[in-house]
Amino acid sequence: MRRITRIAIGGVAGVVAAALVASVVLVSRSDRVIVAAVGQSGPKAVGTELALGGVDFSLRGARATLRGFSARTVEGFDTPEAVTLGTVVVGMDALAGNVPGRDEVVVEGGDVYAEERGRATNLDVMLERMRAPDESDDGAVPQR
Repeated sequence: MRRITRIAIGGVAGVVAAALVASVVLVSRSDRVIVAAVGQSGPKAVGTELALGGVDFSLRGARATLRGFSARTVEGFDTPEAVTLGTVVVGMDALAGNVPGRDEVVVEGGDVYAEERGRATNLDVMLERMRAPDESDDGAVPQR
């Protein structure tokens, strides 16, 4: 009977240890997955190239740190980049939605470049494309 109890406890401990190892591996590899997803989804969502240098997760601190975010300006404008952000720290509670706790988003070292063509800016065009990503876009700068 004692032997069965020890085996059962050992089995449960093994399952818990395996789950912890799997979680650590998943979080450590999620950096590359998120960086690639930002680069691939940017053109579809915003109509321009997005880049992210890296992501660090702190499970203990319940936060994610995004480094080196940039959004190129949309076609039809001369400014190379529309937005660059050095570091963005996001509290995990903020990511979870309606979870009570600390909501935190801190941006350090950012630049926003607005360029006007006609009555529209590069930022206006990006926002319009984010609102209606499924509509066909000929790349023309809207005139207001």
